[in-house]
Amino acid sequence: MHLSEVLVRRDELRGREGGELDASKMGVAEQIIGWLNVEATRISQSPASVASLQISVLFSWACNLYSLIVKLTPGYQATPVWGKLSASIALLLDSILDTSSPAKPALRKRSTVQARRTVLSSPESIPKLAELVCQAISGNNTKGIPFLGLIYDVATHLKLKEGSTELAGRIEASSNTINMAGIDAGAGHSTQDIRGYRPFLQSGRSAAYSTYDGFVENAISQENHESKILPVIEKMLLRSPEICLPTFTAFYTHYKQSLRDEELKRLLTPILSGTKSTNGTVRSGVIDLWLAITPLIISESGFKFSVDNILTPVLTGKTNGVDHRQALFKLIQHIPTGPQSREIIKGLVAQLEKETNESVLTCISEALPKHMVNVLKSGNHLEPSLLSIIGKEVASSKPPNRRA
Repeated sequence: MHLSEVLVRRDELRGREGGELDASKMGVAEQIIGWLNVEATRISQSPASVASLQISVLFSWACNLYSLIVKLTPGYQATPVWGKLSASIALLLDSILDTSSPAKPALRKRSTVQARRTVLSSPESIPKLAELVCQAISGNNTKGIPFLGLIYDVATHLKLKEGSTELAGRIEASSNTINMAGIDAGAGHSTQDIRGYRPFLQSGRSAAYSTYDGFVENAISQENHESKILPVIEKMLLRSPEICLPTFTAFYTHYKQSLRDEELKRLLTPILSGTKSTNGTVRSGVIDLWLAITPLIISESGFKFSVDNILTPVLTGKTNGVDHRQALFKLIQHIPTGPQSREIIKGLVAQLEKETNESVLTCISEALPKHMVNVLKSGNHLEPSLLSIIGKEVASSKPPNRRA
C-alpha cells in the first residue's frame, strides 16, 4: 500500500514543481483505480465469500488514494476516472457494513470512521463527490446509499461549522442534492425489493454503525415522509413484516418530525394487524415499532384515536386469543399519560374483571399504575364502579388477580 502511494505521488508530480519537470505522467493512479473498481464491483456482488481483511485492505487503499490525489492534483475530480474511485469507496464500504460480510463490529466501526476522515480530507470536493455517488445509485443500484448518507452527515456538520462562506453554500447545495437522491433511491428501490430499502433506513444494517441516521434526522420532511416513504412502509409491512419491522423501527427512532393524524392512522393499521399474527417475531416487532412512534404523536386526537382502536377488540371480545390480547396491552403500556389516561383506566379495569390469563393480567397491571397516578395527581377521582371492580379483584381468591 505504501509503495503504491509513493508511485502515485511520484507520477502525479511529474512535469510539475516538486517532481520531475522534464517527465510526463504515466497514469499510475488511473491503472490502480481501474483495478480497484473491478475488485470492488466483484466483492460487492457477494461480500460473504471474501475475507473481511481483504475488503478492509482494499477499502483503506481506496481511501488513502482519494486523500492523496485531492491534495496533489485538485483538478483530478473533473476526470472520468474519479467517478470510479468514488464508486469503489462506496461499494467497499457497503460490503464491509453488510451483515452477510464476515467483518467484525470493530472493523465496521473503524471503516466508517475512516470513510468520514476521507470525506473530510477535502471539504471542497464534497459537492463533486456527492454528485458522483448520486449518479452511482441511479437505476437499480443501492450499494452506494450508505456512503451517500455518510457524505450527507459530514456535509451537515461542515455546513454548521463553516458558517456563511462560499464553501458552506456549495455544501448546502450538495446536501439538497443528496436529500432528493437519497429519498428517491430509498423509496424507489424499496417498491421493487425490500432489501433495497434496508440500507436507506439503516445503512450498515446495524444501528451502532449506521451512516444514514443523520440523513433521517435532518433531511426527511413531513411531506417527504407522507408522499414517498409512508406508502413504501405500508406496502412492505403488508408483504414482509418480519423482515422489515426492525428497519422501520430504526427509521422512526431517528425520524424527528411529528406525525399528523392521517399518517398515524396509516401506521396504526398495519401495527394492529401485526398484533393478530401467530408469528411471535411480528408481534414483538410491531410493539417495538409502536414504541418508536409514540414520541412522534403530539395531538390529543391522535392519542384518542389510538386508544380507541387498540382497546376496541378487547372490549368487544373480538381478539384472536391470549397472544393477541397480550400484544394489545403492551401497546397500551407505551402510551404516555395525558387526557387519554382516564379512557385507558376504564378499558383496562373493565378487562381486569374478565381476564383469566396470568400473562395478560400482568400486562394490564403494568399499564395501569402510571395512568391512575396521573388522574389522581390532577385532582380528579376514579368512578365508584371502577373502585368497586378494583376492590373486588384485590379480595379475589385467585392469586394472579390479587397481584394484578
